[in-house]
Amino acid sequence: MPRLLSAKVAAFLIFLLVLDLSIFPSLLGTVRPVALYLFVVYVAFEWHWSKTLLAAVMVGLLRDAMTLQPFGVETAALFLTTLGLNVYVQKISSNSWMGKWIGTFIFVQSVFLLVGILTHIANQTVVFSWVQMRMALWISFWTAGFMPVFFFLANRWFKKDFYISRYPYA
Repeated sequence: MPRLLSAKVAAFLIFLLVLDLSIFPSLLGTVRPVALYLFVVYVAFEWHWSKTLLAAVMVGLLRDAMTLQPFGVETAALFLTTLGLNVYVQKISSNSWMGKWIGTFIFVQSVFLLVGILTHIANQTVVFSWVQMRMALWISFWTAGFMPVFFFLANRWFKKDFYISRYPYA
């Protein structure tokens, strides 16, 4: 479990930002998984829930800098929704893939709905419509579906071992 303010985590976040802004849109179109949200979920489930709030602020600031919404909306939505994710992670078994899938789906759906509400409050000309809600539902579904692949790749990036070494102290 690396520190959140390390070069390895920063490089991974930049990789995810490039993935979110260039590779996923060109391959999948408008309805695509959000890899940066999956990083927050990964930190909550695989590292420790206490590191999740800092990860949410880091991801929120990255997404705020790259979107057209009022600055701080994404960070506030991620921070508030991560509080609920922390409660969820503490209540379920972290080894259950179905629990992780449901938690990811609810987390991403909640972030998108809260971003829509906060954007509407900050900018009264933005209309929060059923089309946006349906798109948020599909993005949440695809993000939760991409979660096992993301967890595998993140475990490889951060070198989390899945096996017990024969010689643990060698």
